[in-house]
Amino acid sequence: MKRYAAITLLVVLTGFIATPLFSEPLPDFPLDSADVNAFDRALMQPYNGLLDDAATIVELGMLAAPAAFLFVPGADWFNDGLMYAETGLFSFGVRTLLKKAISRPRPCMYYDSYPAEMTEDDDWNESFPSGHTLMCFSTASFITYMFNTRYPDSEWKVSAIACAYGIAAVTGFMRVISGNHFPTDVLTGAAVGTAAGFLIPWAHDTIREFIDTNWNSKGNASVSTVMTPDTLGFSIHF
Repeated sequence: MKRYAAITLLVVLTGFIATPLFSEPLPDFPLDSADVNAFDRALMQPYNGLLDDAATIVELGMLAAPAAFLFVPGADWFNDGLMYAETGLFSFGVRTLLKKAISRPRPCMYYDSYPAEMTEDDDWNESFPSGHTLMCFSTASFITYMFNTRYPDSEWKVSAIACAYGIAAVTGFMRVISGNHFPTDVLTGAAVGTAAGFLIPWAHDTIREFIDTNWNSKGNASVSTVMTPDTLGFSIHF
């Protein structure tokens, strides 16, 4: 046991010591804007901290907006809440995966006024896609799905959907003019978020309907519990 512990400790220490050897050194800032494609270069902006913070506040408010569905009389708060949680987790996971897989410097790093704190981690190199935009459009798409499937006759439907997408678009715009993202980062985030906000709740409802139709309504599946002082058992019957 001591031998295996020693080997494990050696491997961990070796990895810790060797990691800096494989880390790429930071480039010289500011970066050369000639490396940016013409479309993004024409619309890139220096960093603006006020707009950066404002976009984050708007994003947090947007993410909380679907909670209003839980207060609608007769709402299936558990199922709908679970569905939104799945949508949010999936969207955030895709956002994080893309940012880690695709390295792209933020536009503010091409200006002398770039924020120095961004160079302390990989945040300066995670421009693609726009996470704020992706999450906001995912929420807007989820709100659209909810109204179309749960409340298609609601008098709030059109105004709520328009407001949701409007806020998402404004968020994307602020991410560009704050120097955090290129237009193509925002457009990609909007497309991915819109798709996730529809596909995840649609898949959730489709699977749930399949289970209700093929199992629950026909009584083909049942779960029973057997409990004794010494054992606890479960059985599933199809």
